[in-house]
Amino acid sequence: MRRPLLQLLPPSGTAAARVTPLLAGCTVVAVVTTLVTAGGRGLPGVASRQRLEDNRHAAPSPAYGRVDAVNAVILLAAGVVLLNLYALALVVARAPAFGTRLYRPMVLNIGLSVAPAVVLAVTTALLLLAVVLESPLLVWPVIAGGGVTWLLVLPNSAYLITELNFSHRRQEEAVPLWYDIVLVLTLAVSGVMNTLLNVLLVQTMYLVVGYPNDAEPFTRVDSWVLSAVVLLLVTLGMYLGRYLRFNSWDVAHPRSFVRKLVGHFGQRAKRREALGFCVTHTVLLALLYLLVVGPAVATL
Repeated sequence: MRRPLLQLLPPSGTAAARVTPLLAGCTVVAVVTTLVTAGGRGLPGVASRQRLEDNRHAAPSPAYGRVDAVNAVILLAAGVVLLNLYALALVVARAPAFGTRLYRPMVLNIGLSVAPAVVLAVTTALLLLAVVLESPLLVWPVIAGGGVTWLLVLPNSAYLITELNFSHRRQEEAVPLWYDIVLVLTLAVSGVMNTLLNVLLVQTMYLVVGYPNDAEPFTRVDSWVLSAVVLLLVTLGMYLGRYLRFNSWDVAHPRSFVRKLVGHFGQRAKRREALGFCVTHTVLLALLYLLVVGPAVATL
C-alpha cells in the first residue's frame, strides 16, 4: 500500500522544523492541493426531488466555499498569465511600432519574473516522483534544493517594480510617453502579481504541513507572519539587485558576494537607504497581498 505524502516526510516535532520545509520551497502547487481537498469532500450529485427540496433549506456546505475559493484562485492565476503575456507583447511591439531598438533587458526581466513559478513546477514534479517511488530519502533533497533555488529567484518577480524609473527611454527615440507609461506599469503589476501568487503557495503549503486537520487554517497568525517574512526577504533581494547589481547566481561566488555586502553596508548612509527601501516596499507588497489574496482565502 502506498503511503500518503505526509507519512513519507520525516516527523518534525518543533515549529521551526515545520517552517523549514515551507521556506524550502512550496513543493506542491497550492491550487492542486485545494482542488483535491474539495474534490474529496464531494458535491451534491443526482438526488431525489425530496432531497433537492431539503437541500434548498439546508445550510450551505463547506465544500461550496472551498470550490468558490478554488475558482477565485484559478481566475487570479489566469489573469496573471495574461498580464505577463501582455507585458511581453508591449515590450516586443515597441521596436517595430516606433522604429526603435528592442530593449532586451526588459525581455530578460520578464523571463526572470516567471522563473520562480518554473522552479515550483519542476520541484513539484520531482516531489511527486519521490512519492511514487516511496523514497523518503529523495523527498528532503528535493524540498531543500527546490526551496533554496526558489528563494534565490523569487526577488526577480518583484524586481519589475524598479522598471518604473523609465531608464529604458532615450531622447532620440520617438516612442510616445503614454506608451511607455502603460508598458512599465504593466511590467510592474505583472511582477507584483507573480510575487503574490508565489507567496500564497508558501503560506498554503505551510498550513497543509503544519495544520492538516484545521477547519479554518488561514486564521493561523503564524502563517501570515511567515508570508510577511518572505515579502521582506523579497524586498531585500530587490535592493541587492538594484543597488549592488547582484544576480541570483552571484551566491555561487561567496567571497566576492560577502566582500561587496560588507563594503556596501559598512556605510551608514547605505544602511539607512536599505532600511527605507525594504520597509516601504514590504508594506506595499503586504497591503497588496491582503487585498488580492485575502478575498480568495476568506472562504477557506
